[in-house]
Amino acid sequence: MEILSGVASKLGELLADATINQARYLLCFNSIDKELKVKETNLKKEKDGINERVEQERQIHRAIVVEKDVETWLEDVDKEMVDIRNLKAKIHEKKSCLNGWCPNWGWRYWLGRKASKKTSKLSDLLQDRSKFSTVARPKPLPSDKELLYRVVFLLSRLQRKTTLANFVGNQLRQQKIFDEVGIVTVSQDPDIIKVQGELVKSLGWALNETDEKERADRLRLMFSERMQQNPHNP
Repeated sequence: MEILSGVASKLGELLADATINQARYLLCFNSIDKELKVKETNLKKEKDGINERVEQERQIHRAIVVEKDVETWLEDVDKEMVDIRNLKAKIHEKKSCLNGWCPNWGWRYWLGRKASKKTSKLSDLLQDRSKFSTVARPKPLPSDKELLYRVVFLLSRLQRKTTLANFVGNQLRQQKIFDEVGIVTVSQDPDIIKVQGELVKSLGWALNETDEKERADRLRLMFSERMQQNPHNP
């Protein structure tokens, strides 16, 4: 008997909660509408913050991969924003029919229920946002096998080595795999001074030393300084 009484009591609570929710859609329509707008504003701010972090990562690493869960979250946010715009248009249309008080109770119930569910969905998205520790990571460099395949493929299509070097250099610049790309032609019997000069020129640097060893030491120092200035680049 006590068990039946407990079940009946719990069922009564559930029915009471359901009844309250149904009544809320009708009687608290304006409050529900206001809460939806607040959640929408907060979600827009969070989305802008995520996009800003992605751009910051892109400035550091140039080539990046956005985390899959972040990408999915952004897509879900965009979808919900479209739904909310449509819902707000319908709410505005119905609220304008009598100074903000629409006498059509059927519409008030439907719109209130729809807005309440959308508010819950936005709350879930805001909560999911807090789970992102990272939003993007550097794009992995091609494997040695992949690089070898690319070079062999290019060699099969381009016969002149200088043309190949220029082509590869341009590809690296366009894909932004590295911050700077230097191109130099080296013959079988290279003129080291000339090679050093071509390399520096292609990088936009200046090399004033005239001795071969001094120029080599200076170049090594230049590369070391550049690496220290850009420690995060892939």
